[in-house]
Amino acid sequence: MKKLFLFIFVGIFLNILVFGQDNDEDGSKQGADKILKNEVGVHAGFTTGVGFSFRYWMSKYGVQITAIPIITEDETIISTGISVLYNLAERKNSRMFLYFGNHIYYNKYYYDYYNESYDEDLIYNIGFGGGFEIGKYPKINVQAGYAVYNLTNEIRALPTVELGLYFDIRKRKKK
Repeated sequence: MKKLFLFIFVGIFLNILVFGQDNDEDGSKQGADKILKNEVGVHAGFTTGVGFSFRYWMSKYGVQITAIPIITEDETIISTGISVLYNLAERKNSRMFLYFGNHIYYNKYYYDYYNESYDEDLIYNIGFGGGFEIGKYPKINVQAGYAVYNLTNEIRALPTVELGLYFDIRKRKKK
């Protein structure tokens, strides 16, 4: 029950951060004429998730969702991550940003095939730090920061490195 409550709380917290609206000094919505960027790719990170990834940038803020399910006869692995991003600087073929990541890793596996006994692991990691991406098509993404691992069991706090490869899809935002 505690794990479910923690998962719901983090989801609500991230929605508030990501979808909050900032206004410019004149009262207009920030970034009304800016280009929104959608990126798809693959990502691997201890605090941001492992698998196929989608990024959506809204002016200075962005959100990244990363997930992959792996289901076999003997094992089920689900990796899901959601991250909030804040753009610090952007050039034509590069970007620097801050991130706050959440990663839930679930693993169900058989350890005694004859008695059909299985075990389950649920691991929840969070982390924050900075990152940069370079390149035009594809973009190479590197993030580094500090993480708290395995909040549901044996807590550890260590540095972390996250890597990704993204392809940019651009859309013009309508007023």
